[in-house]
Amino acid sequence: MLNSPQDPRLHQSRPIDNDWTVRRGWLVLLFLAVTFSGCAKEEVPQESESQPFNLVVEYADAREARRMPLPWKQGMTVMDALRQAAEEGVIEFKSRGEGPTAFVRSIDRIENEGGGENARNWIFLINGKKSPESAGVSKISAGDVVLWKFSTSVE
Repeated sequence: MLNSPQDPRLHQSRPIDNDWTVRRGWLVLLFLAVTFSGCAKEEVPQESESQPFNLVVEYADAREARRMPLPWKQGMTVMDALRQAAEEGVIEFKSRGEGPTAFVRSIDRIENEGGGENARNWIFLINGKKSPESAGVSKISAGDVVLWKFSTSVE
């Protein structure tokens, strides 16, 4: 009678086997959930300090615009970009003030002309947009284009 359908030990072992099967199934599901939990996330590219930004200077005279790829650093401002270019000997500039009061007076010996209808001054844009803040606080990111142009207005 051992191992026959009437054997009481056979009926008692089924709930144990079923419990084990259910537990094993939950363990497999838990393993799969933990293993593949990050697979559906969209990868967001991180800004890398090895990525450059571009500093462009457009002059009002017949000089050709200058485009300078420079290494980007976390927290960098437009003024930091000018300083970096000057340290590398690429441009010269004069400024006054720091942070929110920073003001560029000249780039490559071309001075601001002050106020007036036809006065030309150094104006900067980040990715084609004028910043509401000074160059001393306007942050840039890797891949940005910082344009300084000597103009009467932002066109």
